[in-house]
Amino acid sequence: GVSLIRDRAFMECTGLETVELPESLTIIRNCAFQDCSALKEIRIPSEVTSIEYSTFSGCSELRKIQLPVGLINIEGQAFMDCSKLTEIKIPESVNSIGYDAFSGCSELTEIKIPEGVKSIENGTFHNCKELIKIELPESLTYIGAAFYGCSNLTGITLPEGVNSIGGYAFYGCSKLTEIIIPQGVTSIEYYTFS
Repeated sequence: GVSLIRDRAFMECTGLETVELPESLTIIRNCAFQDCSALKEIRIPSEVTSIEYSTFSGCSELRKIQLPVGLINIEGQAFMDCSKLTEIKIPESVNSIGYDAFSGCSELTEIKIPEGVKSIENGTFHNCKELIKIELPESLTYIGAAFYGCSNLTGITLPEGVNSIGGYAFYGCSKLTEIIIPQGVTSIEYYTFS
């Protein structure tokens, strides 16, 4: 019958390894599982529509997470520093991904951003050092400092709808050998490819 897990409910439960969430759950508030450094796997129930701010940040042993098909929003720092996370499937229903959402997910190797997402914010994939494959949606119009420090990224194709690339967007992407910039881009900011 539990429908809500409030802010910081399990924060810093450093010995917690597994969690089974009920199907009745609809809301998981900010920082609910932040710094649960032993948590290895979790499945989010189908009625949850938002992964709120810093919900799983610092879950450094988290290796597998199953997101529900109806998920709409992944807020800032949601999975920040989940350094053992090797893959995550973002449902097609997601239309918003916040800043630093996957920052420090240093074992993440590939990611597909669903259609409907219009911008990738600052730090979204910051220091995802093993990231080698990214699929971007046609709906995308703006890229912030999203891929800063993705040092294994070798190539990326930007969708035709992109019109602006923010400062530091690909800063430190030292293996980047090819990037295709669409005709509609009107602004490339400072240190973008430095």
